[in-house]
Amino acid sequence: MEVTQAQYDAFIAQRDEAAKVLGTQALTNNPNVTYEQILSPQELQSAAIIFSPELNASATEIFDANTLTKIKTSVDWDNRVKPYNKAPIEYDMYERHPEYMKQVDYFNSGEGQQRSQEAFARGNYPDDYRPLEPQAPFGIEKAKKIATLGFEPSKELTFDNFGDQAGFRSKIGLAPRRLTKEDIKYIGDQYGLDGTYRYINPSDPSLGLVFKAKGSDEEQLINTPYVTAEDTYKFLINEVPAIAGDIALTVYGAKKFEPLLKGAAAINPGLIKRTGQVLGISGLSAVGAAGGDFLRLSAGYVAGAHDRDFMDILKESGMIGSLAFAGTAAIGVATNIIPKMWRNITGKDVPNEFYEKIDNLMKQVRASEAGINPTKAKLTTSSDGILYGNAGSVKEIQDAIKLLSERTGKEFKQYNPTLASATGRLEAADLEMVFLKNADDPELAALYQQIKLGNQQVIDDFLRALNEEVGPNLATSGATGATTSGGIRNLVEEDILAFEDTSRAAITSMRNNLIGAEDPALAGQTLLKQVEDVRAGDSMFPRTRTRLNEIRENYIKPYNQAWSDALNNPQYADLTTGAGFTRTPATSWSKASKKESDQLLRSLDSKESKDVLMQMLGTEGGAVLKRLQGLGKEGFENPSFTLQELNNARVVLNDFASNNPNLKGAVQYARNLERGIEKQINSLIDDGAKTQMEAQGIKVTKNSLRDFKQQTGYGEDLKSAWANQKEAIQLSNTEVFRSLNQQQPEKVVDFLLGSSTSGSNVNTRVNQLMTVLRKEGSDEVLDIQKGIATYVQRNILDQADKTPLQIARDYREFMKLHRGTLKEIFGDNYKMFDFNPKQFQNNVIKQLEQTETTIARMRARFGSATNPNPSAANVVELLLETGKTQKLSGQVLEDQRYLMSLIKNNPELKEQIAAVTKRYINQSIIKPKQGLAGGTEIDPQALNRLLTEGFGPLDVTGPVLTFDNFITPLLGKEGKEYINLFKTFNNLVQREIGPATSSAAEQSILREAPATKIEYIKKFIIPPLTQFGRRVNAAEKRINEGSKRFIGEMLLDPDLFRMTLNYAEGRVKAQNFIRFLTSYGTVATQDLANDLDDYDIETKTQPKRKVTTPLTEEVVDTAVGAFQ
Repeated sequence: MEVTQAQYDAFIAQRDEAAKVLGTQALTNNPNVTYEQILSPQELQSAAIIFSPELNASATEIFDANTLTKIKTSVDWDNRVKPYNKAPIEYDMYERHPEYMKQVDYFNSGEGQQRSQEAFARGNYPDDYRPLEPQAPFGIEKAKKIATLGFEPSKELTFDNFGDQAGFRSKIGLAPRRLTKEDIKYIGDQYGLDGTYRYINPSDPSLGLVFKAKGSDEEQLINTPYVTAEDTYKFLINEVPAIAGDIALTVYGAKKFEPLLKGAAAINPGLIKRTGQVLGISGLSAVGAAGGDFLRLSAGYVAGAHDRDFMDILKESGMIGSLAFAGTAAIGVATNIIPKMWRNITGKDVPNEFYEKIDNLMKQVRASEAGINPTKAKLTTSSDGILYGNAGSVKEIQDAIKLLSERTGKEFKQYNPTLASATGRLEAADLEMVFLKNADDPELAALYQQIKLGNQQVIDDFLRALNEEVGPNLATSGATGATTSGGIRNLVEEDILAFEDTSRAAITSMRNNLIGAEDPALAGQTLLKQVEDVRAGDSMFPRTRTRLNEIRENYIKPYNQAWSDALNNPQYADLTTGAGFTRTPATSWSKASKKESDQLLRSLDSKESKDVLMQMLGTEGGAVLKRLQGLGKEGFENPSFTLQELNNARVVLNDFASNNPNLKGAVQYARNLERGIEKQINSLIDDGAKTQMEAQGIKVTKNSLRDFKQQTGYGEDLKSAWANQKEAIQLSNTEVFRSLNQQQPEKVVDFLLGSSTSGSNVNTRVNQLMTVLRKEGSDEVLDIQKGIATYVQRNILDQADKTPLQIARDYREFMKLHRGTLKEIFGDNYKMFDFNPKQFQNNVIKQLEQTETTIARMRARFGSATNPNPSAANVVELLLETGKTQKLSGQVLEDQRYLMSLIKNNPELKEQIAAVTKRYINQSIIKPKQGLAGGTEIDPQALNRLLTEGFGPLDVTGPVLTFDNFITPLLGKEGKEYINLFKTFNNLVQREIGPATSSAAEQSILREAPATKIEYIKKFIIPPLTQFGRRVNAAEKRINEGSKRFIGEMLLDPDLFRMTLNYAEGRVKAQNFIRFLTSYGTVATQDLANDLDDYDIETKTQPKRKVTTPLTEEVVDTAVGAFQ
């Protein structure tokens, strides 16, 4: 059976819906376990087909036997379903946790509630806290879940001896934290565990695994949810190395940032992690924890706790991710330490892949620290989080500004990005927010504001120049979406008409292939017209018959003549025979009661039939019938039948039986007697052959008689002529001839088509008719073909109220239903219908479907001159505002390509569409300016959405599904240049917005970063509200202000920042840095230069003069710490 795409899609949709329903059904023995918990989506789909009789039947029609077998065997019921089809286990809290429930009952009692309320009143507790409420045993909720799934939560895997027990648990502690079945099996194999491991809940691996030993029905949990002594032991092995590493490296890394960490803890302990991210602390801490875990997993590798290799361990422990954030110093340390750790533990060298990753990581971090675009640096992963695409660079912005300045002949302001704008990093944005935008120094804040306003002016000038100089000038172009749409719709209408003409031409071609007539009734008029019957009457009283009957009788005539010639063969003329084979059936007929005979005569359909029967019965007591019984006037006598007499009787009986099928009793008598006569004729011929054999001296036996007849042909002419006549008579007397004779001429085609069997390549009834007609060689065959062809033309192909696709579908169904009939009628001319199911589907139906879909989409998308579709007043805007789904699917690109093909020879429309597109872009990226009526400003979010929503970067989607590929052709000949500059414009705008900053609480920690250690010593040893305390506060305030101003200046000046960073990393000597600061000329840099000149590195003091600025190490470290 041919399956259409629509049928297949419907089946898939039905299957998926059934799979979804099946997934929610619970297993028969456990209402808590559903099929979707234990089977994959693919297994659910197969199970849905298996369970649903309707889906199963559809699948049988769609898939072959091999595919059906794969579907039916794709679900391993014994291993995937059966183990989970178990009754839930009752979890009685009083039975399992009696002591805890005793405490709960007391707490819920009147006395317990009173004590709790009294404690609440005395304490300072949150509203939702309930003092004295007993704490539930650890793991109790997890245990309940496990019990509902039919597994006993207290039954844990145990070993016969303590050594194996301890060894197994120790290795689990040294194994990866996210244990898989394979991990557990790897350990279990070492301790002789032979059996099956499976998840308690395949959709929730966190519930753990169970083990079922081979040959046992008992299932044991690998780890019980309750806390045991072994859990403490495993925790120490599992966690202590990571904790130890965390503590060690955090302490090491925090030496320089102790004040910052203490400040964070004082404000909010939960902010320590985030603060570390800002200043580079968490990198060291994370490497510490990851390093401890690396140590644990390395030891596990040696101990046989797992089979992960070096790179897997590195990934599992989180080392690579930690180093990516830790900075170059930590990476350098790790590069030395990690290989040594691995070599000392395992005795093996690390693979080269490790050094490649470290090298790439170092490049990434250095690029990030230097503000280089990672994509242009050709690094595989950006530490700034840029996965794909090109973020653009400041240089590209400066080059674009220079280009537009030359195009306009106007001088543009120079773009002056701040550190946050240049790097796009959150850390820089936080520093900028604290030390510039919200600077305590009004001059510094004003300078920052001046820079930002200057950059805003660059943005405004950039967009203005882009609109005036590249592509259509919006100020002079009068094109609108409405005016452009009219021209587009006229072109669309022309295309639609061309598509419709092509579709109609396909139907016309099919129609022209058929050679028709003026009226389908021609077929009936030809067959049923009355013609003179020359057998009856004379010229005075003519008789007529239908042309069909004439053809039928003419068809039989040569066969009758051949039979007659064989009967009159001289060698059979003198042969006679008796009634040996006719006696019994003739006697049975003669014994029929008079009542039966009378009923028979009354029920005969015609006078002709009655005459036939009377002829058989005879006018004088049934003379012929008596002779067939072997009776004479005096009793038994030899009737001496000749061959001609027997044949005449046979013909009469056959005609009677054939023309009166409803007279079952009489027909049976006639058929029995007819068979008897046939046997008597065979006997007569055999007797004649025997006579000739005896005359030739041939001994007569059964075999010799057969051989004689075959060799001499004696009787073979009778046999052949009789078989041919019989076939001709049967064929010409079939029901189709009688039924056709009863039709009206105009109904003959309907009658013939009504005999069709859908899907069959044959039509037996019509074949019988056409065999007789073709044998006779009559012209009626062509008239029938013309009548049928005209019927198809008028009733199928000429339906004015249907589309070409509907007509083609009707034609396809007509051909499927009547293919067998048409093949019988048209024979070799059947090819005029040009119908092969698969080819017709592909070459006609699918083409017309595509055409109709195209026309429908064109009308829906663009409207047309005859149906403008008021909702689509602006065709271009409608295209540009296409939703995300159509963009991702590529549909919008198809529409764009079609639109561009429409206007390829229309320069005026090209120019108008370019202007409309450009105006749409501009209108999409501006918004009303708050607080200024009538004013507008750039909407950065809308700008970014326009470029990215529904489109992907080139790296992900390829060159087709990109914003450039979609919008550039619409913008005309300067579209490519416009889009390149527009994307640079977006880069400029997004940089000026900068990355999102941290929360206010986190920024407040950063604000305190320049504070010295004096702040924390002061709190413990200097009495508050004293003169000395106030002097210290004043000095500290001055220190902080100077430090903050220096950081602010450094953030605004890339040269100052770069030199400070080089000094901090040891790439510039102190005296060179001092000279640079002195020449810089600001108060903050001069103070820092003085401090550096006086600073004693050994004692970390400034003995030569009074402290006027922050200690050098803390100032510099705070400034550059975010980028280490």
